[in-house]
Amino acid sequence: MENEGFNGAELSESVLARDWNSPADLILCQITSRAHSDAYSIPLDRTDLERGQLGQPCFIRPQRLFTVEHHIILSSIGKVQAAKLDEVLKKARAFFD
Repeated sequence: MENEGFNGAELSESVLARDWNSPADLILCQITSRAHSDAYSIPLDRTDLERGQLGQPCFIRPQRLFTVEHHIILSSIGKVQAAKLDEVLKKARAFFD
């Protein structure tokens, strides 16, 4: 999970969906505390983390993918367990089917 910011913009959390071992680009998906009832949103709580803390239960939105350059990432606030990341990637792939 990454914490990002850009020129004083509001900070937000996201899940690292893909790192091509590139010095520049990452693919991330949105995390929000707002409940969503769509078919793609995945609940995320503290039991889903391998390390780090969540202030409140959240939702990963794998249909909200975006790229960002490494230098924009301010810090890592946690790491989701492998099973949760697999669930996110499966739903992201399903979005394109």
